[in-house]
Amino acid sequence: MFIVPRKLWSAFVALFSILISLEILFQMQAFKNVGHFIPWYLIDDTAHWAIAHPEYILSYGGTHIFLEWACFIGFIVVLAVAIHRSQSSPRAGSALENAGARAIALLIVAGAILGTFGRVTAIGRTWLGQSEISAALFALGGDEDLGKKAAMKSSESLHMEYEVVANSTPREPDQRYFGKARGSDVIVFVLETAPYRYDSFESLDDLPTLKQLASHAWIGSRHYSTFPYTAKATFSILTSMYPPNPIYFGGSPRQAPGLVRALKSAGYDTHYYVPHPFENHFEDAMYSAIGFNQIFSSGSVPEGDHIGMPYWQDVVRRDLDALHMLMRDAHRDAVEHQPYLAVFSPQIGHAPWPDILHNGAETSLANRARSLLRLEDQWLGQVVGQLSKDGRLDRTIIVVTGDHGVRASGEDPSFETFGLPDYSFHVPLLVFAPQALQQGQTIREVTSHIDIVPTVLDLIGLGTGRGFEEGLPIWETEQNRRKVFLWAGDYLGAEGFEQKSVFTVWNKAAGYVFTGDSLDETDMSMVPEGSEEEHAAITSIQSMARLDGDWWVSAMPPLRTSSVATLKN
Repeated sequence: MFIVPRKLWSAFVALFSILISLEILFQMQAFKNVGHFIPWYLIDDTAHWAIAHPEYILSYGGTHIFLEWACFIGFIVVLAVAIHRSQSSPRAGSALENAGARAIALLIVAGAILGTFGRVTAIGRTWLGQSEISAALFALGGDEDLGKKAAMKSSESLHMEYEVVANSTPREPDQRYFGKARGSDVIVFVLETAPYRYDSFESLDDLPTLKQLASHAWIGSRHYSTFPYTAKATFSILTSMYPPNPIYFGGSPRQAPGLVRALKSAGYDTHYYVPHPFENHFEDAMYSAIGFNQIFSSGSVPEGDHIGMPYWQDVVRRDLDALHMLMRDAHRDAVEHQPYLAVFSPQIGHAPWPDILHNGAETSLANRARSLLRLEDQWLGQVVGQLSKDGRLDRTIIVVTGDHGVRASGEDPSFETFGLPDYSFHVPLLVFAPQALQQGQTIREVTSHIDIVPTVLDLIGLGTGRGFEEGLPIWETEQNRRKVFLWAGDYLGAEGFEQKSVFTVWNKAAGYVFTGDSLDETDMSMVPEGSEEEHAAITSIQSMARLDGDWWVSAMPPLRTSSVATLKN
């Protein structure tokens, strides 16, 4: 109050109340959708995404919540005006102030008694027992475990620690596959919101292109995302590192090792085809660090041309623009004998899924999801057809995977987070490599997004510049007894790992540790509170989080300059 002049107190209090209530509105919607409060960078990203995709606002929140918030703010304004006017009348003001003081005193006493009692209960000692406002505000800072107090270390030192924390043993390249696809082009399809529950590759009868590729491909039946959030998941796919907080890229430019820079060093042209421009500066900085030669984003339709058009048709148009640019570039590079990496991220699969066949009459989420996957299979078929015409199909590695699964009730009203739902993390994987495989193979051990880069680079035969990989080629996972980590502390309020077919989940919101044969809630049981098993699980997750902080700082030091070319159609 010493900073704000007395005559502005009312305006200051009103503005402060509006901002706090708006923050609580966003946090309560986050809690409703994902079961957890989220940090400010996710709120910022959500706001940008909502502005760019207003058609999804109803699915994730609904206009009624903003009307309710506006009514609440209106009530505050009316009350503030009434109190302000009452102060001009000494008698009325005094009576009102006395009544208000007694009411406030009563609330303070009642709140203190109930709060003190609640704090000593079991749930009161957990995150769930905190005050809603304090918990929501505290969550704005993000997860405290990921990357704090990081130190620069050599890759050798990092891998020694990694071997202890993750039980990931050093390896020699498998000569059955190393270099077998030397000189091959690389295409990566990253499917948006592709839960294994609906988009598995166990049966491919309705997916003719993937069925064709499967005859010379590895299929991962237990493949998992590293984080149920597109930017973080894609970072792991392209770098073989567990994902940092996006604000890590908000300062000085950085250079991330991984698939893109390794192939660039080998003379590859590298392209990223994303149907829409990045919606916040964190993604701009992150993909600049990853280092594509070119990033293509589809152009907008002329204003008014899409009036009356279902929103998903414009999504399809953007996806096809990016797809056709990929095919044009691939054909040009084939003619010029230029090896390339092409990453394509179609957005039609973004949940909540549209009904592209029956104009909204289809109520089954499974059918909607599968219809979208069949459409994307057709698009992949166009690429395969182009490669065949150019004589390059048998000289191309094709990776198809999902960034993440369903992770919010706005995407599926039945979604409930118990910790790290299989629905959110389990995604399909196919790696087509005809030069290395004469027949298809199914990988039944757990694989992760961090395993895609080592798989591709081993097939290409590149052994240098790979000191910061955290993953393994997928064919080596069956002999390894490592821990595969799953991160979602900032998003779902839980983190965990898999080892020897046992999943361990630390639900940080509830304060408990669970284990089970899968991530499904029905398969998990709580570890006794205070037990050695609980302590070991939490220590392992915290140790890996601290090591990851060292890993990011060591692998991606700040640079003086950084640039990336962006093409607009």
